[in-house]
Amino acid sequence: MPRRRLCPEIPQLQDNISSASNTNPRKEIKARPAESPSYSIRFATSDDANVIRAIEAPSIRVWLALGQVFLAVNSSASNEEVVGVIATLPKDHTIFIAEISVLEEHHRKGIGSMLLNGCFRLESHRARAENST
Repeated sequence: MPRRRLCPEIPQLQDNISSASNTNPRKEIKARPAESPSYSIRFATSDDANVIRAIEAPSIRVWLALGQVFLAVNSSASNEEVVGVIATLPKDHTIFIAEISVLEEHHRKGIGSMLLNGCFRLESHRARAENST
């Protein structure tokens, strides 16, 4: 059976990603010359956290403007603590989940499922209200 490719439109890049992930997680993957001579792809590390946040900042503004962003809040903390987020964007008659994240110390507590279920319930209510008008 042929190997399933994650990036079928860029088979060489997929081969490089597969071989890099099996050897050195920090190994850079050079783009083919026809794609881009000056860019490469590598796995992110914790040292890249601030750069990733900076890259995602414009996306967050789009999610807030065009979609719905929901927060999971720990109300039992002395101050309400935001522990998770889910950002959704409308797409035809479906919802596209653009991002879902939960603080690491709150993993394995069902918060991600709670965020997903809350979005699905709200979207279901919205769709019913839309259909009844």
